[in-house]
Amino acid sequence: WPDLFSLLYMLKWTLSQEENMSYSIREIASLTGLSQSTLRYYEKEGLLNNVERRNGVRKFEKGNIEQIRIIECLKNAGLSIEEIKEYMIYSREGDSSLEKRYKIILASEKRVNEQLRNLEATKALIAYKKWYYETAIKTGTEKALHFTDPESLSKEGKRLYFASHLPFKNEKSQQKYDKIIEK
Repeated sequence: WPDLFSLLYMLKWTLSQEENMSYSIREIASLTGLSQSTLRYYEKEGLLNNVERRNGVRKFEKGNIEQIRIIECLKNAGLSIEEIKEYMIYSREGDSSLEKRYKIILASEKRVNEQLRNLEATKALIAYKKWYYETAIKTGTEKALHFTDPESLSKEGKRLYFASHLPFKNEKSQQKYDKIIEK
């Protein structure tokens, strides 16, 4: 059996090998779920740094995986490739760009919160329509669900109706909608 010193040395050596590991584009695509062409595009656009080429073959490092996670996060938050590129350039600048990166993250958070609000409104309308059709199917007709006053609905129907018919963000749109409903 190896002594404790030998085991620690082997563990340290193994960990150092993992730190220095490089990955092919196929491996990175598999790890991230992105296509190889997307990874090539990110590199071409300058979003990824330190992608070496050995004999013409791209070799990605462990740090590139984290860069890809950030790129995908910002993309999902609605940032354009140019905005993501700006963020990635700032990140390479280090501490001198902390405020700039923070502002980008705050703007991203604002966009995501807006997306979430929109998705919640969509979910509420879908829940209402689901209830609507379930009720119509049970009764065999939609006629009972055509109403002028949402207060005439069942408790569940009212809850779903009002949750799905939230006021418009824009006052003019709300006024137009109210006039349509009044007719």
